[in-house]
Amino acid sequence: MRKIGIMMSLLMGVTMSFGMSLCGSLLSGHFTVASWLLSFVISLAVSIILGLAVPVKRICDAACRRFGAAPDTMKGRAVSAMTSNLIYTPVLTVIMCLVMTSLAGAQISRGVAELDMAAASVRGELSAAQDEYEKRQAEGAAETELASLSGNIESLRYELEQMEGKRAAMMEEKPVFIRELWLSLAVCLAVGFVLIFLTESAYMKLLVKKFAH
Repeated sequence: MRKIGIMMSLLMGVTMSFGMSLCGSLLSGHFTVASWLLSFVISLAVSIILGLAVPVKRICDAACRRFGAAPDTMKGRAVSAMTSNLIYTPVLTVIMCLVMTSLAGAQISRGVAELDMAAASVRGELSAAQDEYEKRQAEGAAETELASLSGNIESLRYELEQMEGKRAAMMEEKPVFIRELWLSLAVCLAVGFVLIFLTESAYMKLLVKKFAH
């Protein structure tokens, strides 16, 4: 039975980690394979530790008895799934939100830094273009030349405005941990319940069939 308990913890850990890390990555709005894999590995380690440290099966059985539900019935499976869900999901969701907001924030910060460098270059070009316009105007340059210089200045100003607007939009997208946590927790609790309800009983039957002889 101990071997079954360990294997059950591993299987549920992989299942919950896969589902929770995928949800967290998608909800962050900055999904990448690398960020999802990192979230999956961290979630897997935490969920396995939880499964081995917390007597989940005993707690679920106690919850079934409390609600008068036989373990193999639909009611029993629902009570067991909700109990396991409340053990695993809040912890995994908090960890996922910390990881994903940190990764997304770092990604946005790099983008902002690159944009600031580009904007600084455009500002330098704009300043040089304005100086050239004033110089050529003072020298009495032709209207066509001044119009060309003026057009270049307006183009640089427009480019700079676009960069500043993009920077502001990127800063608004920067994730806030608490705000992201509540949305992620609501979604992950729903997803976690479905995952556990669909897999826990099947895993147990498979392991009992394989090891209980």
